[in-house]
Order: sequence, then C-alpha cells, then structure tokens
Amino acid sequence: MGDVDFDVVILGGGLVGASLALVLQRQGKQVLLLEKRLPETDLTVLERSWDARIYAISPANQRFLATLGVWPSERAQPVTRMDVCGDAGGRIVFDAADLNEPWLTQMVENRYLLAKIWQALGEAGVCVKTEAVVGVVSDVMHVEVTLANAQIVRSRVLIGADGAHSCCASS
Repeated sequence: MGDVDFDVVILGGGLVGASLALVLQRQGKQVLLLEKRLPETDLTVLERSWDARIYAISPANQRFLATLGVWPSERAQPVTRMDVCGDAGGRIVFDAADLNEPWLTQMVENRYLLAKIWQALGEAGVCVKTEAVVGVVSDVMHVEVTLANAQIVRSRVLIGADGAHSCCASS
C-alpha cells in the first residue's frame, strides 16, 4: 500500500474520537479515524444486547449531538430531579423546575450513541482503518504514523482519543 496524506489522523473511535472525526469531516477536512474494534451499528442487534455504560448528557452536549444528527432520542431518558445525600448527613437537591428547564440531564446508553455516530461517519465518508499503530514519528510540522500493515500515514495533526493507555501519549 502506498503512503497516504490526511489533514487529521484520530487514534480512537469512541465517543470523543468518532464525534470529532465527524465534525472535522463535515468542515471539509480529510480525516483518517483509526479504531481497532468497530462498534455495532445495527440498532436491531443492539436491542438484543445490554451495555452497562450509560452517560448523563448535559443540555449543551445534547444540543451539540443533535446538530450532528446523532442524538438517540428514542433511547434518551430525561432526569428532572436529583437528590444527593452525603456520608455525614449532607444533602443537596437539584430540580430542573428551579432552573426553568425541562430537564437537568438525559441518560443515554453508550452503545446507542456510538452506533448513531458511526452511522453518520459512514454517511459522511470518513476514512476508517482498523490496523494497529506500530510507530509514531513527529516534528513541529507533521506526524508519520506507521500501521501494522506497514502503511505510513502522514498528517499535520495526530489526535489521541484512544483512552488511558494511549499510544500517542507514550510516543
């Protein structure tokens, strides 16, 4: 395979990396998203499984995801009141009505939100590769990422969104 140039290479296709790839692609950037394990995007398959990863999404982030067209409204559960109790008898109550808001946050399952984002990535034509990164060399002007298939990918920017044990951070 020949060498390829991109405006941005994003390592990690979770919520942060995938949504960033979508935004940048829609802004006209040539994006490469590197993700070793592609998520399930068939919503009917997801209905037959379970995921303990559930997020409380703020109103601002919900609006952002909605503008991307990836908000899974059919799976969102609004939270209108929270009553938090502390160990030493402390207590604080949050109520959307006190803020003149319809809700404080919305609970959304990771798998549905991720599926919606990845569906949009496909529609937007984001280039996705599943090869592992085996090397990163950079200077002040560019970065070269070597993939497990020996392909060298060049970019001006490499974004590490691959979690706590990021190979970007260790490079």
